[in-house]
Amino acid sequence: MATRVFADDELERLRGFPEINREELIRFFTLTPADVGFIDPGRGRSPKDRIGLAVQLCTLPWLGFVPDDVASAPPAAVARLSERLQIPIGELRFTGRVNRPGPATCGKSPGI
Repeated sequence: MATRVFADDELERLRGFPEINREELIRFFTLTPADVGFIDPGRGRSPKDRIGLAVQLCTLPWLGFVPDDVASAPPAAVARLSERLQIPIGELRFTGRVNRPGPATCGKSPGI
């Protein structure tokens, strides 16, 4: 039997991004040369994929998880990453959510 850990309002808060302050912006949304190499377009990634990956890469150490709605990242963070990667700011405008297995699908193969 599944037990609910979070209330609905807590879950909604965890699906999005909190406000970010200047110190967090600089600390967590500064890409290293290795980060930039990993995000490199030479790996077949589109600008949209690259900025989305950069947001996820920087968000994980900041929050400890990546919210479902990556496109709702703080505008200052997206602008900082866009500038570093030389990608137009508007590229991160998709509204999809990160696909994560739910309790009913964990450990099961697709189609089972």
